[in-house]
Amino acid sequence: MISSPHLRALWGAALCCALPLVVQAADGPCIEPWESPPVLLAAATPAATPSTAPTAADAAPAAGAPNPPIQSLFHGRGGLTGDITTSSDTLSLAPDGKTILAGHVDVHMGDKEIHADELTYDRNGNNLEASGAVRYRDPVVLLQGDSGHYSEAGAHFSHGQFQLLQQSGHGSAEQMSMTPDKVITLQRVTYSSCPPPRADWLIRARELTLDTAAGRGVGHDATVAFEGVPIIYLPWISFPLSSARQSGVLFPDFGTSSQSGAFLAVPWYWNIAPNQDATFTPTVYSSRGFDLGAEYRLLTEATRGSVDGNLMPYDRQTGDSRSFLRLIDRYQLGWNTRIDTSVENVSDGKYFEDFTQGTESTSTAFLTRSIGIGHRDDIWNLRAEMIDFQTLDYTLPVDERPYIQLPRLTAAALWSPQGWSQLQTGFDSELVNFTRAGCN
Repeated sequence: MISSPHLRALWGAALCCALPLVVQAADGPCIEPWESPPVLLAAATPAATPSTAPTAADAAPAAGAPNPPIQSLFHGRGGLTGDITTSSDTLSLAPDGKTILAGHVDVHMGDKEIHADELTYDRNGNNLEASGAVRYRDPVVLLQGDSGHYSEAGAHFSHGQFQLLQQSGHGSAEQMSMTPDKVITLQRVTYSSCPPPRADWLIRARELTLDTAAGRGVGHDATVAFEGVPIIYLPWISFPLSSARQSGVLFPDFGTSSQSGAFLAVPWYWNIAPNQDATFTPTVYSSRGFDLGAEYRLLTEATRGSVDGNLMPYDRQTGDSRSFLRLIDRYQLGWNTRIDTSVENVSDGKYFEDFTQGTESTSTAFLTRSIGIGHRDDIWNLRAEMIDFQTLDYTLPVDERPYIQLPRLTAAALWSPQGWSQLQTGFDSELVNFTRAGCN
């Protein structure tokens, strides 16, 4: 038993020197006082109190018991600012001053995490090199590869997979890089926005850039495939990373018809404001010429409306100008009163036969044009409107064409006398003036 005060002081000094010896090998580099070596947070043997002498059981773990993980703390600088905490099976210092962590390595840098089999921290270069089942995660993306590099310039990983955490998107790539601004560049990549693990639609590209902040993806030398079958090759493609509206080129539409030949339409979407947008669709027909389509939509507390149309200045087959126009609007005046407008017009009776796909529009014989004002409250439902028609089938005799309803007045009411809730009284009426163009 140690009883001499001088011997107890000597034993305490030896224990105080044990901690740096765990971190620094006998032949390790000399750490200058102004440099900051890793600070161990765990796995150090507790110092003995003056009244308790250490034993062999205190110096080593019990036989068969696993060694606890070594936890350490680094103070990052430059791009790796803040504290960097790590956990690993082993920790050592290389002769060049680098810190090497091996076995179940976990690194936390604020909201960023890196997991790997082995990791090297270079304080002079202020970067991390990881290898063996590397996994990187932050609030925006999850990256997994067989090796990785992280520094103030961003992150880089090889031969792995990725998944966007704030948008729908995942895939695999040979090389994956990410800037501090969360712009991800992928080389030799396969990308899909379908929920994993199934990917019905996917893009294979030589290079793909995903701007997660702007919510936009741009690809080069891209092939779009469905169910594993290539559909179209595009030297350049741009697409949104989420369902949020964004200005840009939409997916092109192409096909052929017996009336107009082959056609190609390339829509361009304009996100004007949160409550309004527009789409411009230039279309080229091999047998007729150039057509410009446009649609504008507006939504406010008082109105909900859209206007769309097409204009072909010169049709090579007919020699005429061809056009289509449609206006739909609902305007709320207040006091439970609103105005409804619905107007359609085409330049000629064969417009739908020549330019639309399917049978619904081609079988249209009349286009309706109406404007009306209506009021509704707890008792009354009142409406006044004007209804007109454009006849597309000119072969119909005049007396078989629809009547113009100018005006059309309707009134309906339903109420119960005061004190007689089980008794209901109703009123329903309609007044219409029918006329027909060219007829008395």
